[in-house]
Amino acid sequence: MLAAAKKNRQGHRDHTLILMLWRHGLRCGEAASIEWPDIDLDDGRIYIRRLKGSRSGEHPLNGDEIRALRRLQREQGTRGRWVWRSERGTPMTKAAIAKMVERLGDRVLPELKIHPHMFRHSCGYALAEKCIDTRRIQEWLGHKDIRHTAHYTALSGESLRGLWA
Repeated sequence: MLAAAKKNRQGHRDHTLILMLWRHGLRCGEAASIEWPDIDLDDGRIYIRRLKGSRSGEHPLNGDEIRALRRLQREQGTRGRWVWRSERGTPMTKAAIAKMVERLGDRVLPELKIHPHMFRHSCGYALAEKCIDTRRIQEWLGHKDIRHTAHYTALSGESLRGLWA
């Protein structure tokens, strides 16, 4: 998906957006609400305003994210406070983000119905695969109730075999 996103008309923006959706387990509305003041590129931190009663908080940014966001900032110039913008310079809506992901999914994996929330689930699965504690995953995804986190962290059969080997 990331490689295919680079081939879009707004390739760098779309690639960076998908990377952020996955790494931070963002919902479309959470991504759409990110403003430049929420990001500290010097300290490598981003403030995420969670939705649906989830807990907001700061996340660290990896080096590739910082570089991608710096480039995006340079390309956008100084106009506007929103990180994710349409070609016209207006803030991307959650519907526009969802549509971009779905179109990309249709191009890359037409046999699957790809939707943006899959990145949130994939984030939880990836953290669980790295044996990250469920409470830490809960905090990362902003869940107030750990039962919600359990849906995102169910281990595969292969992972379970690895625990007892």
